[in-house]
Amino acid sequence: MNGSDVSRIRSDVLLEAVAEAGRTGRFTQGTPKLVAQVLGEMPIFAGLGGRQRRRIAEHSEVAEVKAGEAIVREGFTGQAAFVLLTGAASVERAGVEVADIASGAIVGELSLLCGEPRSATVRATCDLWVLRIRREPFRRLVAQEPTIAVHLLETLSRRLWDAEHAPLEPVATTAPGAPRAPG
Repeated sequence: MNGSDVSRIRSDVLLEAVAEAGRTGRFTQGTPKLVAQVLGEMPIFAGLGGRQRRRIAEHSEVAEVKAGEAIVREGFTGQAAFVLLTGAASVERAGVEVADIASGAIVGELSLLCGEPRSATVRATCDLWVLRIRREPFRRLVAQEPTIAVHLLETLSRRLWDAEHAPLEPVATTAPGAPRAPG
């Protein structure tokens, strides 16, 4: 099975979950069991048990985001995290694209813990589906299921450690736009 087969299966499962939920608005409850299967493929949730992923799915909402729409906006206070279930998005800081992300990525996960302003804008580069995990319902769930919090903290800590210990890129010694010395 190649990557496109996995994406197609994930999309089929997701669309089935949305259809079963009977979409009535921008965000809708997906079928928790099906959404939990999709969450199990994502690194941040893969280490959780099926029951824990179903509990997160029960407290989450599925939505379609059209190409060009912002999923989160830089500087705005975060009240939810979003998991890209399908598609791709660009990450922008101060209006400059700094990264591309794809299905399986989570954005705004620190909002689940602290609700600080967003550090970047994330914009859909194609029509895609997201799972919105709102902060307050997630915090209530974590109070009932502390192992979810421990897993999330371990995963985020590992990512922070990896980022801090990544090889440093050489810094340009010439200011952007300044002429370079011949040579």
